[in-house]
Amino acid sequence: MVGLTETGDADIAELSTPASIDTTLDGDDERQRIVAVLDTLTETLRVPLVLRDADGMSYEEIAAQLGIGLSAVKMRIKRGREEFRKRYQPEGTERIDGEFKGAESAGATQLS
Repeated sequence: MVGLTETGDADIAELSTPASIDTTLDGDDERQRIVAVLDTLTETLRVPLVLRDADGMSYEEIAAQLGIGLSAVKMRIKRGREEFRKRYQPEGTERIDGEFKGAESAGATQLS
């Protein structure tokens, strides 16, 4: 419930939006952008990449799950990451020599 001060004004502290909501909204936007980029990858590259980086499976587990060799898993993940980096670009930035440069992220680091 919002309290009123003696002058009849609402207590501003109780009306402000918690910072966590803004962070959550930004995180949702970022998550949607990542999913959109992942959707552009071929299934051959996307599946091993997601199993490794999102699900935390080992290379050996991925090889067993997909029924392919360990070297094939490693190569698909490497190529998937390379393609993801090429296609993913944070808003308000441009990619120059493998790094993201922009007004908001002058010190942004390269995705690894």
